[in-house]
Amino acid sequence: APTNFSVGTGATLTLSGNLNAHGFTLAGGTVSGTGTLHGTMTWESGMLNQATLTLSEGAVLTLAGDGTKYFFSSTLNNAGTVIWSDAGRIEGQPDEGYPPSAIHNLGSGTFEVRGNGFLSNYSWSPYGSLTFDNAGMFRKTTGSGDTQISVAFANTGTVEVGSSLVSFSHSYSQSAGETSLNGGQIIAATPIVINGGRFSGIGT
Repeated sequence: APTNFSVGTGATLTLSGNLNAHGFTLAGGTVSGTGTLHGTMTWESGMLNQATLTLSEGAVLTLAGDGTKYFFSSTLNNAGTVIWSDAGRIEGQPDEGYPPSAIHNLGSGTFEVRGNGFLSNYSWSPYGSLTFDNAGMFRKTTGSGDTQISVAFANTGTVEVGSSLVSFSHSYSQSAGETSLNGGQIIAATPIVINGGRFSGIGT
């Protein structure tokens, strides 16, 4: 398996099938195509452009650094682990006329927030369409400030806020599963919609 390689500004990696990699870094470049990651990847900056990237069980994707991570008509399917460790931005780009972007945290997936980043669609366009669907574990474990989720967030798994604050400024809905406050706080700009599952814990 390839180790310690990066895709920098101006470069493109086109996925096709399995990507067996350890130490792959997306550092300003572009990933396109369809593929499944087996191994480890760090995303510092750059874009998923009309890509479908699936993390297998056991794969680890780390979102690190202050650079923006862009989605253009792309899907991230996580059956492994995503660690969002920084205070940077994840941003859906304007995609009118293209399939919408989405993050799917699958039943076996863990999406762990360790910083105070910002997940949103492009500020100046009505056409950014990135959404977040959680069927696995979404949790904030560390970070002293506010993690801002400004895309539609739908939960059928477990959302656990164990540290500081998570703000949902677009919408938050739950049709199954659990939202758990483990000492943390949730702020919502619109009413939280709970159509199934539980809302539990101690927090605000």
